Amino acid sequence: MNRKLTAKVQQIKPNIAASVKSFADILIIEPDNQTVQLKKGIVYTVFDVTASIEMNTQVVSKVIHDTIHDSYFQSDNISPIQSLEKAISAVRDRINKMSGTELNIITGVLWGNVMYVVQYGKNGSFLIRGEEAKHINSNAEGNFSAASGMVKDEDVIVFCTHAFAEQYSPEKLLTTSIQAETLSPNTVGLILKFVVDTSFSETESIDFGIKPKSKPKMQFPQLNLFKRKPKTAAPTDTAVTPVTSINLKNPSKLKITPMLIIIVAAVLLVASIIFGIYKKNNAKSTKVAETVRTTPTPMPTEQAQSTATPTPEANTQTISSDVLYDIKISDPQANPSGMVVVGKQMAVADKTSGKIYSSAIATPKFIAESTTFPQIANLNNVDGTLNFTDASGYKTYGLTSKNLTSYPQTGLGVTSAYLDFIYTLSGDKIIKYTKEGTTLTPSTWAENADFTGAKSFSIAVSIFVLKADGTIVSYTRGVKDSFSIKGLAQPLSNPSQLITDINWDNLYIADNGNKRVVVLKKDGTFIKQIKYKDTNAWNDIRSISVTDDEKQLFVLNGSKVYQTGL
Repeated sequence: MNRKLTAKVQQIKPNIAASVKSFADILIIEPDNQTVQLKKGIVYTVFDVTASIEMNTQVVSKVIHDTIHDSYFQSDNISPIQSLEKAISAVRDRINKMSGTELNIITGVLWGNVMYVVQYGKNGSFLIRGEEAKHINSNAEGNFSAASGMVKDEDVIVFCTHAFAEQYSPEKLLTTSIQAETLSPNTVGLILKFVVDTSFSETESIDFGIKPKSKPKMQFPQLNLFKRKPKTAAPTDTAVTPVTSINLKNPSKLKITPMLIIIVAAVLLVASIIFGIYKKNNAKSTKVAETVRTTPTPMPTEQAQSTATPTPEANTQTISSDVLYDIKISDPQANPSGMVVVGKQMAVADKTSGKIYSSAIATPKFIAESTTFPQIANLNNVDGTLNFTDASGYKTYGLTSKNLTSYPQTGLGVTSAYLDFIYTLSGDKIIKYTKEGTTLTPSTWAENADFTGAKSFSIAVSIFVLKADGTIVSYTRGVKDSFSIKGLAQPLSNPSQLITDINWDNLYIADNGNKRVVVLKKDGTFIKQIKYKDTNAWNDIRSISVTDDEKQLFVLNGSKVYQTGL
């Protein structure tokens, strides 16, 4: 049975004049064919724009529609958040060419049962579930903010302009009849109600629970439930009576002979021997069973209380695949220190030599890039581009295009990037750098003793900081969350790296001390651990990386790259 969420759409907007200085509009942006729609969804957009001169409203709406359409649906980036951010940036750049313009825009796209939302400027967004209405909690960075979350049947999401949100709260919206003529030009709202669309697939048959005994493979269409079975002739005696049967109702016909007595005696003797052997074997097995019961295997207290529930360490994925590639094949002197997946490619870096070795994932063959970057570290995939730090600052590098952009900056330590901002840990502070041309402008994002001694951190709305002692702290908008690791029986030991992404479900931790990779939910709940079949193999995990679709894990151990499915 096919089950999918679909959105019922209601647009609330005023009648707009052909030329105005300020107006708002709603756009439902669909791809050119069904295949792309199944892959990338439909983009729902609300925007308002203000200029110092009058604008042609139809032209502006068409420009925004076409810009989002071309940028989003032609983007190779598998991340909907990054694709939407890229599309909005393209819109902003085009609108900014107009005189004295101000743009506010919110976009959303449904992938499966997850809604991804990106906003730029001041907008309104609400989720109404049952009788509860609340603002969509998004992570704001500058003028951009982003959010994602699961959508359920009968949920309602509202995208609207700031003016609409101020005039109509979610409660008022559900109880008030709004007339178009009462709305100002920059007051619009888009209501999306999500319902589960259920249909039968072409190859699916309905199972009524009727299972023929004699023909278990028979399909339902072969059955006629309303046709009477034809009467059949009564079976003959020879069909049901064994040839060797004895009619005990007529004992007079039973003739006892010496031969019969000998046969019966032989049968009894054989039966006696078989029974004796069986009894002896049964006694042995009973003794073994009693012995086993008297020497039980020691169990942890919690497991002894409920043997049906395995301990968390039972959730182990053991991989036995061969090494994907050894970097020393390309360069015997290589001493790789970091690794990251960038789209369909992979980059491995050597901090000492400054070399970058890149390869296509499908056909692994790592080749050194022509340019070196001394002290290269903090490798990240940002919108399909390799980002990293080196001795001179922060850099972005196209593995295919070879385009290089440098941001000179000293003192960059453990560094990550999010929403076109750069974050670095320095002592007990997280410093956020804003890009202005090729210059980085610093500001303190958060300050706390928790950050001291951090080994790694990654950003997915919240910032997750991995400390040397194996603890993880999480901060959202500079405020500490109540994050804790739950269900992991064997604590992290000498962990080296934590990675996640806004579009991933999980956190991935390289746990060097236990020679494993640990997978946690973003609330800290233990999911599983991944180990190699040879317990001595992963004794030097230097880096880990996961593909954009969260289906493949790569582990850099020493100079060898391992690959496994997630």
